[in-house]
Amino acid sequence: MNLKLVKVFCIAAVLLCYSGLTSGRNSRTGIISHGLVSPNIPLERIQDTAKNKDRVFALVQEMPVFPGGNDAMAAYFKGAVKYPEEAKKKGVQGPVYIIFIVEKDGSLSETKVLKGIGSGCDEEALRAVKSMPKWQPGKQNGNPVRVQLHIPVNFKLDAPPAPNKPK
Repeated sequence: MNLKLVKVFCIAAVLLCYSGLTSGRNSRTGIISHGLVSPNIPLERIQDTAKNKDRVFALVQEMPVFPGGNDAMAAYFKGAVKYPEEAKKKGVQGPVYIIFIVEKDGSLSETKVLKGIGSGCDEEALRAVKSMPKWQPGKQNGNPVRVQLHIPVNFKLDAPPAPNKPK
């Protein structure tokens, strides 16, 4: 009797293991499809769903570009940023980190100070970034997408001229 019980138990265990290994497999392709992705829908269609329309990316195939590139952006900030008087008086200097989203049309939105240095520098950096011209938008699979970026706006005081030393 015990031998029959052991055989039945072994056969049941083998069948249970086999059914667990094959569940969720497409018998023609061997692709596991546990309800996450249907094997009959092309991946391109899944990625282009309505819920991804407003998705914000951090990294894309083609990153957004300021018109004219990084040199043009440095020149823009050199002309657009005015050093706040309060910061000059207090000797405040350093980077203000601004975070923003480059929209599909190249405009900027959700512009905020990520890390500031105070004394009016944060507000000035934010104003300068909000005043930027439209960027060339980022692209994923050839389509424009929303991309979040952060950039430093550097505030550096000019060194005072060295005093003349008597000979």
